[in-house]
Amino acid sequence: MKKIICMFFMAAVLAALCACGKMQETPSNSGNQQAAQTPRGDSGSQSISKHMTETLCDGFEIDADIPVPVSSALSTYQAKPFHISSDDAVSLLVKESEREIETNQKDSDDPNGFKLKLKNGIEIYHQSGRLLYWSETADKDDEIFDLLFRYKEKHIEEETHILSFMSPQEAIKQGEDLIDKLDIIGESVVQTIVGLSSEDIMAWQSALLKDDNYKSWTDIGKTWIFEDLTDEDDAYLISFSFIYSDVHVFNQDIEPGVTSASDNFSPMSMKVDMLITAKGLRYFSLQNALNADGNTSESQNLISSEQALQKLIGKYENTITFGTQCIIEVWLEYIPISDPNSHSIDAPVTLKPYWCFGMIDTELGREYGIVNAERINAITGDDFTYGG
Repeated sequence: MKKIICMFFMAAVLAALCACGKMQETPSNSGNQQAAQTPRGDSGSQSISKHMTETLCDGFEIDADIPVPVSSALSTYQAKPFHISSDDAVSLLVKESEREIETNQKDSDDPNGFKLKLKNGIEIYHQSGRLLYWSETADKDDEIFDLLFRYKEKHIEEETHILSFMSPQEAIKQGEDLIDKLDIIGESVVQTIVGLSSEDIMAWQSALLKDDNYKSWTDIGKTWIFEDLTDEDDAYLISFSFIYSDVHVFNQDIEPGVTSASDNFSPMSMKVDMLITAKGLRYFSLQNALNADGNTSESQNLISSEQALQKLIGKYENTITFGTQCIIEVWLEYIPISDPNSHSIDAPVTLKPYWCFGMIDTELGREYGIVNAERINAITGDDFTYGG
């Protein structure tokens, strides 16, 4: 599948905080336009916030709600990546009348992984933490998903089209029911839903073909051109994020990436994407899920978001600032972290809570969005960038 790459430009380093700001308590959902547009949504753990508006020392400002969690303590969670047997995967994803397997190959990197091809063309791929399903062919289903994803990006304010075979609410329920059958941690939360009829899909692709960047993929044979879709190809795309203990779990598709000084760290986004059509499940992608039989630590006290901010400022108090950066959003989230010293694909992963500070470049303005985020461990106060 062609990747839709969201470029997040790293902001310049911050200067010291040298003035006190005024604080005002507000409900977390009250009137903050940026918060209303946040990709993270309301995790359920932050009901009160204090708004801080402050001009700081050269190159550093803040204009953001500072959340106050309802709970002052959180646990960490450690588990191995999600696994499923080939039999269970087929039973979960494939209609009983279509379950005749043609090939079953072991994954070369994961002894518990597999790649199935059914006689009707269905493909299922599983590797540590991942489960992928295509009801027809991978290239065709990936292309439809890509088209709907691009459509939503360009029509973010548009209401979801209601398709004739099912309402958006029914499609979401079908997706949630499927996720609930998986033995994974976390509660799924709808992040995106978009519905297009077959005619709309073909019309949208025709419009995209006028764009040189998209057309270049067709010129090298990497794009499936649709000219004969039918009503059976009407589709809802639904993307789910996850929350754990009422706190959002990191998803790089919808927020700034994670910066780490370690070459061994790669961010892990826990998410589900799917296509649902009149014929049923068309495409399914589960990424970086954790088994539900892991170990939960005892709850530990959190440092406040203001304490985390002070930790962040301490990091940059002797650095040079280029331009002006402004913190416009602060949130609490879990980040899945694998052991950097383990080279096993099946190594345990730990969910740890972090305070995150999303910043804009004031020369670009808010409309450009958050370009960088710093993260401070919400229990230890350590900087994530350096392994905290």
